[in-house]
Amino acid sequence: MKILSLRLKNLNALKGEHTIDFTAAPFSSSGLFAITGETGAGKSTLLDAICLALYHQTPRQKSFSVNGNPIMTHHTGDCWAEVTFAVKGQCYRAFWSQRRARSNPEGALQPPMVELAEVETGKILTTKLKDKLEQVEALTGMDFSRFTKSMLLAQGGFAAFLNANAADRADLLEELTGTEIYGDISARVYQYAEREKATLQTLTTHANAVALLSEAEREQHQVTLTALDAQTAALNLDQQRVQQQQQWRVNLSRAEACYATAQAALEVAHAAHAAAFVEEQRLAASKPADLIAPSFDAWQRANQQLTNTAQHHTAAQHALATLTQQHDQHCARAAWLSAQRATQTQQQYAALHADHTQQQYAAEQCAHHAALGDLLGDWQTALAQQAALLTAQADTEAQQQRVHLEREHHAAQLAQAQAAYAAAQHQHAEATDRATHAQAAYHTQLAGQDLATRRAEWQVAQQQHQQFKQATQQAARLREVDAEWTQHQAQHAELVTACASQAALREQARQTYQQCHATAKDKRTLLAQEQVIQSLTAHRDNLRPDQPCPLCGATQHPAKQHYQALDVSATEAALEHAERALEQARKAGEAVSKTLTQLETQQAACQQRIDVLEADYPRLNTAWLALIEPLGLAPTLWRNAPALEDALTQLEAITATLSRTLKAAEQAEAAHLAADKHRQHTALQQAQALAEGEKRAQAVTTQDHRLAELATQQAIQRDGSATAARDFAAALQQAGFAPPDPATPAADWLAARKADWQAWQAGQARLRQLEHALVQQEKTCEAAQAEAQHWAGLAPSGVVAEPASTEPADTDWTAVLAATRDALDRLTHQQDQQTGQLAQLARHHTDHAAAQQHAAEAWQHALAQSPFANTALFLAARLLPADRHTLEQARTARQAALHRAQAVRDTAQHDLSTLQQQVLTDLPAEALDQQLADLAQQREAAAAMRGTVKAVLAQDAQQHETHAALLADIAIQAAIEADWARLNGLIGSANGDKFRKFAQGLTLDHLVDLANRQLVRLHDRYLLQRKNKTELELQIIDTWQGDVSRDTSTLSGGESFLVSLALALALSDLVSRHMAIDSLFLDEGFGTLDSDTLETALTALDSLNASGKMIGVISHVEGMKARIPVQIQVLKGNGIGISTLKVQG
Repeated sequence: MKILSLRLKNLNALKGEHTIDFTAAPFSSSGLFAITGETGAGKSTLLDAICLALYHQTPRQKSFSVNGNPIMTHHTGDCWAEVTFAVKGQCYRAFWSQRRARSNPEGALQPPMVELAEVETGKILTTKLKDKLEQVEALTGMDFSRFTKSMLLAQGGFAAFLNANAADRADLLEELTGTEIYGDISARVYQYAEREKATLQTLTTHANAVALLSEAEREQHQVTLTALDAQTAALNLDQQRVQQQQQWRVNLSRAEACYATAQAALEVAHAAHAAAFVEEQRLAASKPADLIAPSFDAWQRANQQLTNTAQHHTAAQHALATLTQQHDQHCARAAWLSAQRATQTQQQYAALHADHTQQQYAAEQCAHHAALGDLLGDWQTALAQQAALLTAQADTEAQQQRVHLEREHHAAQLAQAQAAYAAAQHQHAEATDRATHAQAAYHTQLAGQDLATRRAEWQVAQQQHQQFKQATQQAARLREVDAEWTQHQAQHAELVTACASQAALREQARQTYQQCHATAKDKRTLLAQEQVIQSLTAHRDNLRPDQPCPLCGATQHPAKQHYQALDVSATEAALEHAERALEQARKAGEAVSKTLTQLETQQAACQQRIDVLEADYPRLNTAWLALIEPLGLAPTLWRNAPALEDALTQLEAITATLSRTLKAAEQAEAAHLAADKHRQHTALQQAQALAEGEKRAQAVTTQDHRLAELATQQAIQRDGSATAARDFAAALQQAGFAPPDPATPAADWLAARKADWQAWQAGQARLRQLEHALVQQEKTCEAAQAEAQHWAGLAPSGVVAEPASTEPADTDWTAVLAATRDALDRLTHQQDQQTGQLAQLARHHTDHAAAQQHAAEAWQHALAQSPFANTALFLAARLLPADRHTLEQARTARQAALHRAQAVRDTAQHDLSTLQQQVLTDLPAEALDQQLADLAQQREAAAAMRGTVKAVLAQDAQQHETHAALLADIAIQAAIEADWARLNGLIGSANGDKFRKFAQGLTLDHLVDLANRQLVRLHDRYLLQRKNKTELELQIIDTWQGDVSRDTSTLSGGESFLVSLALALALSDLVSRHMAIDSLFLDEGFGTLDSDTLETALTALDSLNASGKMIGVISHVEGMKARIPVQIQVLKGNGIGISTLKVQG
């Protein structure tokens, strides 16, 4: 790995942006450079920037977050670091930055931002903090700890390591190489070995503590259980018999009750049927009335039609009389209107004649107006000149008035401003008092606390309230889990008992099967033997008394008779019977095994649920304890729901009280702020009022000067206006017109003269119009007089016309008369229509009267033929359709109810007879109940005893399984404990020394080997060597003195520097493993070296530079500055705490 460039901004004393390109000159020509500067200038900040860009931390600061960033330059809003590095020929760019909100130096710190990218392609590999660290470590093969030990070397630490004793060297070796993990491994191995040993002892103790039943005890419990099963079966049969008898008794009592109820219902139905006699008679009587009802209805309709026709005829006669009266009135009105029209036309003629006379007189009086057409242009010009002069004079006067008004206005505003200033002073004083009182009230409300404390107390109470609510919910969940666990435990116990019972049955079936199998096997063997014996019959027949047997040589044959009587069929039958018994035993065993498997499956499911609940319980209880720890509640309080609710209620009350207190404090604060704001506002108003008063005083002074100027201008304008007025008056007098009134505007006077001219012209036109109108009006008068005489002849005598006062004086009598004529035409048409309708109604009345007479005779005839003496009796007997429908439905319902009651009574009587014939017992119901109670007690006692026995057997079976499992666990644990004991014997120790010292020795050997390789390159005189393989002591081998060995403390300063540098480079190679390190930074003070030693050190660095590594040395030694031409100078500012960078070389 090689560092190519470094960029940074605002880190410690290095304010602003800084860039160092290690691939450019002068670094490209020399791989050795010095980082120089005074103490505190910021030399180490460059190394911090490299660490920040790569690993987001520095050797002095492990993390940077929104809570703090001590490395950002003071009074800046952001900082960043960027490193370009090469790994195996590929270049990458690592970036880290952090800024404040809106880059404001006073803003809050924002989360850091990072980036890792490929330089050649610009591809961004990641922008996430954790992912970037992982990718940098994967690329470089180094985490932060290895990086600081392989590229940022502190040679002084190795000088201390070189001269330390064995104990101190062990601590330094752990610190430099990270071998402390081996001590942890050693201690952890010891702990694991002790733990496994304790676990083995615990398992052994548990196995020895398991109590098991003997075989005799188990057999005795099995016998007891079989007897209890037989007793339970007999009790079940007795219980079924007594229950059947009891049910017969219940059914018999129920049938008797049903029969009594049905008999009572039948009697009620008969009574209802008898009570409905009146309704039945009413229905019967309504039938004759229904026969003659159509005649009655026809008679009623005829009467109604006759009545309606008479009413319509009377109404038509009245309407005709009304129309006739209206026609006569309109004729009289037409006569009166025509007379009024004739009078009106005569009056109009007289008015036109008078107007004509008046117009002739006016024209004679205004004869001089005929010349106005020629004079108006000159007068208009003269008046315009006078108007211009008057306008100028009026403008001046208006300006004087306006300026005067403005002065008075400004004077008034000045007075107002002075008054406003006084009022503002008073308001400001009052606002100051109110602000003081509000501040006092605010501090009184806080009672020595601040608002933040009050708000924090309320927030704490709110948080506790939320935590308490969560704890209450968690407690409810715990109670649910506890209840479910109890339920499943009971169910599991029952399933264990059932499994034990089935296991016993399975064992019994297995033994039966084994017995049957043995019997069948014996029979099968016997049959084979008998068949063999039977197959030797021919040989037995050849045997003779006293003759030797060809097989055994015996001369006596006692079994010959017995074998001849042997019957194989009996053995075959016995074998067949045994095989059938074996098959039955096998099926029985399979059935029991199947049942047992089902029960075991249920038991396993139940146990699994119990395990889940038991696994959930610690988690829930842990969550409960975590919730109640800050609340100070009892750990078992979750079981007491009412107490939790009461505590929650109290906490809610406390929270509400704090909320009210906080609200009151906030209101007091708001009032205080408002009062202070009002005080500031009144102060501003006071200043504004003072400025406004000064402004108004200046305006009054300015207006006084303006008034004086306008007075002079007005005098000049007044003289010019008087001269123009005299000239215009002389011209008017010559034309025969009086001069205009000074009070009248010139434009109005000129308009009046123009109006006179127009009036004279209009008068002449009016005279001509009046002469023509007089001729036309005379003809109209003659026509109106003739029409009045016509209507006077048509008006009926005795009808009075409307008075003239009913019409306005300006009424258009021609239009009114035309409207009256139209109304008369409509009335005449309506009279004709009404006369025809009256005649038609008269014919209808005659027809309806005849029909009514015919309907009346038909009704009387039908009534005489009916059983009713008169119409009243008929109406009394007649039923409306709705009433008839209701009575018929009631009759149908009564009949249906009677039939249902009869059928129900018959069914109940049959059921009762059937049960009375089934006499199952003579005992009463009480005796049967007592028998059932006795049997139930016996069954409960047997079941309890049976459950106890089964539980004992199941527990013993469980104990056997537990014991077997413990023995298996002991065997496994013994093997595990042996392994850990062997490993503990090799590397384990309580304090971790055994393995740590071993690893330290190996690490030191490796480090010494790598250091010697560096020493050969730096200076081939010295080599390092361990004194004793069991200790961490070091010595120096001087190859120039015959490989003599000496203690490291005898080395000179220069020699010690060379060896320490070799150790530092060796650690770099050791930590970096397989990654080539091409950039080194030596952070070490060289000030303690004399000139000769410094020369030796620099010579060593030159030789190291020749190997191709880029080496940066941090120092402020002047001799080093002279020997190393390429330098990064960190220059301090003059007392401002800011440094700058300068590259020299």
